[in-house]
Amino acid sequence: MGGQSEADEAIKTPRWNFLPDLPLKSAPFYDRPPRPLAVLGYMVASWNPFRMRFWFFAIACGIWLLTSPSLEQTETLRAGWILQI
Repeated sequence: MGGQSEADEAIKTPRWNFLPDLPLKSAPFYDRPPRPLAVLGYMVASWNPFRMRFWFFAIACGIWLLTSPSLEQTETLRAGWILQI
C-alpha cells in the first residue's frame, strides 16, 4: 500500500526469483533453415548416458529388436508379420 507495484515487491522478497537471459534459447531441432551441425553439437553437449534420454533410447532399441520381423519375413506380403508390427 506504499505505492509499490507487485514487481518491485517481488524483487525485494527473499523468495526464489529466477530471471533467465532473454530471449530464451531452445534446442536447434526446429530451426529453419535446418542446421544439422548445430543439432549434432547440441546432442553431444547435452548427452549424459545416465539421463532419461539414454534409457528411453535403450528401451526403444530393445523393443524394436525384439518385436520387428526379420527382413526374410518381410520379403513377401503376409498378414502375420504385418500384425506383428
